[in-house]
Amino acid sequence: MSKKEKKNVICFFTMWTILMIIFGIGIILYLQKEYNNRLYNFSAKIISEIHNEVPEKEAEVIDEIYSNEDNKNEIDSGKEILNKYGITTDTSTWGDTGMDFSYKVIIGISVLFLFSAVSIYLAFLIYYRNQKRKWENLNRYFQNILKGLETVDLKDEEEGIESIVKNDIYDVTMLLKEANSELTTINKKTEKLIADISHQLKTPLTSLNMINDLLYEDMPEEKRKEFLDNMHFELEKIYWLINTLLNMAKLDSRTIVLKKEPENLNVMLDELKKEFSIMCETENAEIEINVDKNIEINCDKKWTKEAISNLIKNAIEHNAKKIKISATKNAVYTRIFIEDNGEGIDSKDIRHIFERFYKTKNSKDNSLGLGLAFTKSIILNQDGDIKVTSKKGYGTKFIIEI
Repeated sequence: MSKKEKKNVICFFTMWTILMIIFGIGIILYLQKEYNNRLYNFSAKIISEIHNEVPEKEAEVIDEIYSNEDNKNEIDSGKEILNKYGITTDTSTWGDTGMDFSYKVIIGISVLFLFSAVSIYLAFLIYYRNQKRKWENLNRYFQNILKGLETVDLKDEEEGIESIVKNDIYDVTMLLKEANSELTTINKKTEKLIADISHQLKTPLTSLNMINDLLYEDMPEEKRKEFLDNMHFELEKIYWLINTLLNMAKLDSRTIVLKKEPENLNVMLDELKKEFSIMCETENAEIEINVDKNIEINCDKKWTKEAISNLIKNAIEHNAKKIKISATKNAVYTRIFIEDNGEGIDSKDIRHIFERFYKTKNSKDNSLGLGLAFTKSIILNQDGDIKVTSKKGYGTKFIIEI
């Protein structure tokens, strides 16, 4: 019950109590007046009879009756005389109406309690109808939720159980809607992921099946070795695909906990440069590192190297001959710039390149479209971010913030 409702109820019962007290006092005063009036009339009747019979005793009798002293002997004697004629406290009446005074008292009290009962009943009837109307409105709103109808005016700031319930229903409804929307999105992504995985596995498995059938036939040893090398390549492709997807799934579900530790960025990049030395020599590419030797970043070294290596490998595969890596650091984050002079990315592809299995028209035939998605997943799981700018024919720049 809200403070306003409590105040209204207290005011009502206070007014009702005052009214009942006034009404009760009025009945008591009325009954007292009626009692005095009937006693006075009865006394007048007695005095009249005495006056008619023995007028000389009038003053003496009045003085005796209205004296403050009660003579027990006289009272007992009078009672005996009354009993002689069958008049007792149960049968005595005052006045010519014959209505007993006690009967009037009972009627007065009954009227008082009846009025009180009716007042209380009406008060609770009004309160019940008011509460019923509120709960009907609440039930109507709840039914609208189940039907999917929107209600924008439910949220209020009033106090009381009704507002608490309404606000709770509103909050739970919004949470359920968000959860349902998120679940729908996840289901769609899952369906797409399954379809993409099926598509990616279909090609190498088909190729493996064909090569396997051919190996049953007689052929030169040189040809057989070529087929076996192709099988090895396709199996490596499948292994890489499954391993990458499993790692991405573990990162998404937080099964893999990335351990952040202070790492020297320059040392990490030098290690990567050495790992790509053979590939750079083969593709006639160069990696240039321009990073302060004192810059440290809090990261998981193994996974961060994996993310950056994907960007370097991607650049070399897209005809980059020079890859520049630099970094800046402030009190909040470290920025790592990986810039190449490769073929660049078309503007329509920029927004999609971090999506799983997304491949541009210039992607290599053996590309699965997972490298950049994997990189982003690693960076995001370290509370970082990755951005990209590119111009077709001029190269690409990736910016990692950790």
